[in-house]
Amino acid sequence: MRKVSTIVFILSCFFALAQQSPFDIEGNEGHWVDSVNSLVTDFRYAQSAEEQLEIRAEVLGLLEAINTSSADSISKSMASYRAYRIWDKRADFEIYTGILKDVERWAPRDSVKLRFFSNYQIGNTFIFKESFDSASYYLHEAFKIDIEHELGPYEGAVQDRAALILYKLEDY
Repeated sequence: MRKVSTIVFILSCFFALAQQSPFDIEGNEGHWVDSVNSLVTDFRYAQSAEEQLEIRAEVLGLLEAINTSSADSISKSMASYRAYRIWDKRADFEIYTGILKDVERWAPRDSVKLRFFSNYQIGNTFIFKESFDSASYYLHEAFKIDIEHELGPYEGAVQDRAALILYKLEDY
């Protein structure tokens, strides 16, 4: 047993050292989602606003490189899914919604939860911007996905958002 553990350790060290860089897009290293996760973690522990801005710029550059690469669509979708969290839905509206749209755009057709999540989050964002027509569109798309695929954990989520829109419009 000890021999197997030693061999596994040596092999994992070899592959870790053989990897050039997790950010090496041209080399097709395939570590894009991990790279984005790493940057998101760095963002959370950033010591200053300047450092956060630098990390955001790095994430945007990485997402652009990923989205223009020959990576598979789920890698592109998951990288965007991990990255959207570091932007504020109010202050960085265009970037925030653009990244969420990429989540759905690159999600494989059978990735129901990614497509639902993207539409639901964008709908929520438009509610905060008080653009209720756009919010209704995206929430309706999320609702169609929910109904078609019976997403149990999200049961009633879209209806709650729709009720909020009606409340804000004072149409209740």
